[in-house]
Amino acid sequence: MKVNLEKVNIKRKEINNLLTYIQNGTDNSFEYEEGYIKNIIISAPHSAPQTRNGKIKLPESFTGVIAKLLNKYFGYSIIYKTKNCDDDVNYDENSSYIAYN
Repeated sequence: MKVNLEKVNIKRKEINNLLTYIQNGTDNSFEYEEGYIKNIIISAPHSAPQTRNGKIKLPESFTGVIAKLLNKYFGYSIIYKTKNCDDDVNYDENSSYIAYN
C-alpha cells in the first residue's frame, strides 16, 4: 500500500492548527458546536488547564482536537473547555459547562 504523503501532511497541518486553537483558548470558558447528530454530545472538559483545590491541572489538549475532528468529519455535537477560569468542570458543584449540557 502506498501512503499519500500529501494527504498525511494536510491532516498533520489540520491537527496542528486545531491544537494551536485549543491551546490559545477563546474569550469563553467553553465552546459548544452543534453537529447534525444532536442526540449525542462529545465532551472534552479537560482540553484546557483546570484548577482543583487551588492546584492547576494540566490540559489534555488533544481531547479538544479529537472532539473538533469528530464534529467536522462525523457531525457530532461537541462541547470543550477553552479557558481556565479557576474551575474544574467535573469537580465543582456549580458548573456552567455541565449546566449547558
